[in-house]
Amino acid sequence: MKILKMYILTLLFLTLTVNYAAAQSAAVDSEIDKLLDRGINYEQTGNLDAAIINYRLVLETDSSNVPAQVRLAKLLSWQLKLDEALAILDPLLEKNPDLSEAIFRKAQILSWMKRYDESIILYKRYLELEPDNPDGFAGIARTYFWSEDYDNAVIFFNKAIEAGYYNVTECRLNLAKMYLNLNDPENAKRELDLVFLKEPENRQAKELYSSLPRFMKYEASLALRGEQYPDSLFGFKASPFFVYRPGKSWELLAGYDYYALDGKNDNTFTAGAVFKGVKGLSIGSEASITPSPDYFEAFGFTNYVSYSITRKIGAGLTVESLFYRNNENLVLEDETLYIIKPSASYFFTDISNATVQYISYKYATGFSASAVSLNIVIEYYKDNPLNFALTYGGDYESKNSDRTIFEAGGGLSYKFTNNFELSLGYNHVKSEYSDVNQFTITPIYRW
Repeated sequence: MKILKMYILTLLFLTLTVNYAAAQSAAVDSEIDKLLDRGINYEQTGNLDAAIINYRLVLETDSSNVPAQVRLAKLLSWQLKLDEALAILDPLLEKNPDLSEAIFRKAQILSWMKRYDESIILYKRYLELEPDNPDGFAGIARTYFWSEDYDNAVIFFNKAIEAGYYNVTECRLNLAKMYLNLNDPENAKRELDLVFLKEPENRQAKELYSSLPRFMKYEASLALRGEQYPDSLFGFKASPFFVYRPGKSWELLAGYDYYALDGKNDNTFTAGAVFKGVKGLSIGSEASITPSPDYFEAFGFTNYVSYSITRKIGAGLTVESLFYRNNENLVLEDETLYIIKPSASYFFTDISNATVQYISYKYATGFSASAVSLNIVIEYYKDNPLNFALTYGGDYESKNSDRTIFEAGGGLSYKFTNNFELSLGYNHVKSEYSDVNQFTITPIYRW
């Protein structure tokens, strides 16, 4: 009988203990839920500090609470405490590598830290776990945008819009910026027009719209060059040049050069065309004629092609054929010169770039020479460039393999308005028999 009583009392005690523990656990869970809900409410009303306090209180009670860890990391990142946020997310992802919300937040933080490649890898993983998520599309689009991979950024901003991203205006403004960087004003204008349909007074859209380049159908320039020789000779060259664009795919060129030196002069007429109907590709051809030349070729043909392999890298090739006839001022008479110029360019920005060119000179009679040139363009102020150029190589004009020529020069351009630009330049040509200083001024007007 005593044993039965002891058994009943023990059973009753165990039941009360279990019920008490369950009640305590439920109370703790209830308190955690209240703290989480309170933190979310603070977060939604913009009181981030209060939300952070509540999430920290949750973690003091339950250090492994995933929602509290993710939300705390998110708010810390919003306060730019990026390392502290990563210190929460990294161990969390070690335990839960497929936790999509944590992956998203870490990808976002890495993009803000300019660790773009790592961020893109995580965004791609997030989109594998959350296909067609508009936040994921927008996040990876921004990262591509900031890393200047505009082609991929365009793709993912459009995907974000199609997937229903809440801030379509942001996507379209970023698309407009990228199209401008990609020299595609038509698509930039289209995106801005779509922004104006919803927000007619959007300030940023208005600023971007004002920067859209207008299609200039005509361009006229007049290059004036003076040449100072060591024997007190002074040469002069005037080169009016005209460009007509019947559309965006073609340019028609016409030019005239007047050159005078030592009482003699040449008059050269040039005509040509350039095709630009394929993105990144430019193909041109020009022909020139100099009646009764004293200094230059009687006929000349120039063909060139350039192509932007990527947004950063370009390549080009120019081939010239120059036909000299009875040119007593040079060592050329009934002579044909072929010039081949392959080049490679690297673009730091849309304007700033460096180009290396190899120049091969080959006469039909067999003499040959070569040179190398480096040209650097630096944007010094709002689309206005500085230019520096160096060339070193054989003296093809004298047809003397023992002689070399070195050229160094530079210049700058300034756009006073969208229509008017002025360029100034200086070039020094040094050979073993002469030093020449060249000064150039070129006004350019477009309309």
